[in-house]
Amino acid sequence: MGKPSGKKKIVVNVAGGEVRVAICCDGRLEELWVEHPDRVSPVGNIYRGRITNVERGLQAAFVDCGIGKEGFLHMTDVHPQYFPAQRGARPADGKGEAVGKRTRRRDRPFIENCLRRGDEVVVQVIKDGFGRKGPALSTYLSLPGRTLVMLPQSRGSGVSRQVDDDEERRRLRDMLSGLELPEGAGFILRTAGRDASKGDLQADARHLSRMWSAISRRMKHPAPTLLWKEHELATQVVRDRWGRDFEPIAVDDKATAGRVLEYLKLTVPRTRRTLVEAHRGGQPIFEAHGIEADVEKLSDRSVTLPSGGSIVIDQTEALVAIDVNSGRTRARKGADELALKANLEAAEEVARQLRLRDLGGLVVVDFIDMDHQRDRDRVTAALADALAGHKEKATVLPMNEFGLVAVTRQRSRASVASSIYDACPHCRGAGRVMSQPASVARLLRMLCSTAASHRGMAIQVWAPQEVVVDVLNKHRGSLDAIESFAGAQVTLFPDSEAGGVRIATVPAPPTGGRLAATGPPPETADTAESGAPPAAGTPASDGGSGARRAGHGV
Repeated sequence: MGKPSGKKKIVVNVAGGEVRVAICCDGRLEELWVEHPDRVSPVGNIYRGRITNVERGLQAAFVDCGIGKEGFLHMTDVHPQYFPAQRGARPADGKGEAVGKRTRRRDRPFIENCLRRGDEVVVQVIKDGFGRKGPALSTYLSLPGRTLVMLPQSRGSGVSRQVDDDEERRRLRDMLSGLELPEGAGFILRTAGRDASKGDLQADARHLSRMWSAISRRMKHPAPTLLWKEHELATQVVRDRWGRDFEPIAVDDKATAGRVLEYLKLTVPRTRRTLVEAHRGGQPIFEAHGIEADVEKLSDRSVTLPSGGSIVIDQTEALVAIDVNSGRTRARKGADELALKANLEAAEEVARQLRLRDLGGLVVVDFIDMDHQRDRDRVTAALADALAGHKEKATVLPMNEFGLVAVTRQRSRASVASSIYDACPHCRGAGRVMSQPASVARLLRMLCSTAASHRGMAIQVWAPQEVVVDVLNKHRGSLDAIESFAGAQVTLFPDSEAGGVRIATVPAPPTGGRLAATGPPPETADTAESGAPPAAGTPASDGGSGARRAGHGV
């Protein structure tokens, strides 16, 4: 488990403005990123923003960066240069914090003593906004390269915490000390730089220094303004994931291939082998590499395991719930061994799916019950080992007596599903629509409410065809009673595009009657919720959850 071994390859697909970047190992999809031109993530971008509000209770400030939603800046992400005693000091004067040693929370002043409404701050987006939340910001700036990370406001150098071997850390520190690094800035050697040559590290350091110089020249621009934009998706993935053990990068877009190759030439100048190859042939690039089927399965709730079991993934507002099912592994003989085998397979697949779908936050995994504590510990260790190879930080708690394992996993961007899918406008993402009998009953209740508050008015209804047919064929008596009670006329329109029921009231014509007609509903004002009666001439709505369409006529 852990990091996959084998032939690794980055595959880039560009079509219709959508960019998909995949990492596959021996033809099996391991990681996937999807980006659309209207949903480009701001993570990594650096802005000069303006403080719009300081919340003492949250110990946080809200910052206008000119990207729509205001960013959230917590006090723990405020650099000491903004502390009262150091306001106005240059961050690159050599007196910054040492690499990896931020000021402790208890030693920090209150945020209201550091920032005020109207102040301008230089911030970097460190986490995408989700739902109604804006992006998370930090005044600790970092410029990632392929092998190094530059920290312009820090001093000294260090090695990534993911390198845990003491002897290896000493070797890498010695390599760092032999580089010519700019003064007044800190550097961290990334795990991707463990096998890099000294020349590659020096080339990366020069590239990052030029980037920081360009950003510094833009610092005088008034807020809100963009100071530095993160690389496009394909280049980001190559920078953060590519290594010398990868096969040539396959790209099906000439312009994208050119930008990726240009970046690699800057950061790996001495490499002579083929780095990027153009995809040729009529077969789509993901199909040619055998990973399109894996991408299509990412929308499935259930994922099959080799032993015949499965895992079922459900995402809620608060957490991600994953249930492990034994499937056909139900024999009583050797039940403990079968449960252990299925759980070990599930542990590896859970880690893979969390990475592929980019699910984060709190994750609860319900494994198959096991009697022995040693088996529970083995499964928990297998899950932790599988997650250890991920760039995203994860914490795995011990399995409890109910077979539940809680995992917290870091996430900086929106999930793959949110990049590909929109919530259904009819069920609003719940995955359910109201049954036909319930839709008919709800329609009659809405008619009663509307008729009682709009006596003498004509009532027009747009509903799915099968609901209209059911009302006219089985509930004519109810319609007659509503019309008689309110002195109103009811007209029903079957609407093949309706996801629910809409009601509008209009002045009644001189002659009464009921009509079942075809035709689209008029383009009227905004709909109202069904809980309150609509005003005259405006439609009422049931919120969009109606019956399924049958497609037959009235």
